[in-house]
Amino acid sequence: MLGDDEADEYLFLPELKRAGYAANEADLTRAIKENKSKMLVYYAAVAMKKYGTQKSIPLLKSLLDYPKVDVKIVSLIAIANIAGNKEKDLYVQLLSGRNTDMRLYSMAIIWQLDIKEALPQVVRLAEDILRDRIKHLEWRFEPLYTIEYLQRHPQEGADVLARLQKRYHKENWNLKDAILRLIGR
Repeated sequence: MLGDDEADEYLFLPELKRAGYAANEADLTRAIKENKSKMLVYYAAVAMKKYGTQKSIPLLKSLLDYPKVDVKIVSLIAIANIAGNKEKDLYVQLLSGRNTDMRLYSMAIIWQLDIKEALPQVVRLAEDILRDRIKHLEWRFEPLYTIEYLQRHPQEGADVLARLQKRYHKENWNLKDAILRLIGR
C-alpha cells in the first residue's frame, strides 16, 4: 500500500543482516526491542511493512512515541500497511494531534484508505493549513491529500475545500505523481 518495498529490500535489509537480523517478523521485533541503534530500529520498522503481521501492531504503536521522527513515520506507515482500516481510530487520533509530521502522514493514510469518519478532523486540518498553522514539508503535499479527500466528501467541507482550492490552484500539481510514487501507489 504505502512505501517502496523494492527500495526497502535493497537499502535496509542488508544493514539488518549485517547486524545479525533476518528478514522475518521475529528478528525484526528483536531488532526493535534490543534498540542497539536508532538506525537499526528505523530499518526494522521499515521492514515491518512487508514482514510484520497483526502481532507486530502493538510494538509498532509503541514506536509512535520514539524520539526519532523518522521512526515514528515509518512505524505509522507499517501499521497502515499491515492493518489498513482496522486502525482507523489511530489515524484519526494522530490527525488531531500536535505533531505536524504525524498529522500529515495520517492525512495521507486517511486519504488512501478513504476513512469517512475522519471528516471533522480533516476539515480542522484544512483550517489549520489555511491559517498557516502547519509547517510545510519538503514535498508540500499537505494540501493535496486534504483537497482530494474533501472532494470525495463535499457534504461538510465544501467551504474549506473551496478556500483550499482557491489558495493552491496555482501550485505545481505535477508533484502529485512524484508523491504517489513516493508512497507506492
